[in-house]
Amino acid sequence: MNKENHYIFMADIIKSRSREGSELMKGFRYMVEETTVQYKSKFISPLTITLGDEFQSIVQSLQDGIDLIFLKDKKLTDYLNQLFFIYHSIISHWSRKDYEIIGYFMQLKDYKKVAEWAGRDVSSAWRKQKTLRMKEYFTVKNLIQSMTYESFE
Repeated sequence: MNKENHYIFMADIIKSRSREGSELMKGFRYMVEETTVQYKSKFISPLTITLGDEFQSIVQSLQDGIDLIFLKDKKLTDYLNQLFFIYHSIISHWSRKDYEIIGYFMQLKDYKKVAEWAGRDVSSAWRKQKTLRMKEYFTVKNLIQSMTYESFE
């Protein structure tokens, strides 16, 4: 009987519950799909999200699994880690009572439109935008997305 060794490639997002769920999962699904497509030859089975914040696959070889762990160059990884640190420092200071107005900022982007939509005066919306660090949030988010998307091209 010919017995083959198969290697399971598994991981999960550390402390995913402490991060914003929908944005995190959107990025996670994108990364899983792109990795599966770009590195198809390394997998026996496609990379699959299993328990929300976990993924798994069967890889062709142990070396393929190791290669997947160290897919990107160290410099890119370091930049992304630093950006995620800043991203987390911004959103970790948001309180539940601000989620509604944060949603308006995410949707409308402009404090004047947010003021109109939320029924606030313009100066109050401007101060809230500053306090919540919305411009910094959008800048860091765009950098993370750009670096992630470019790394898969």
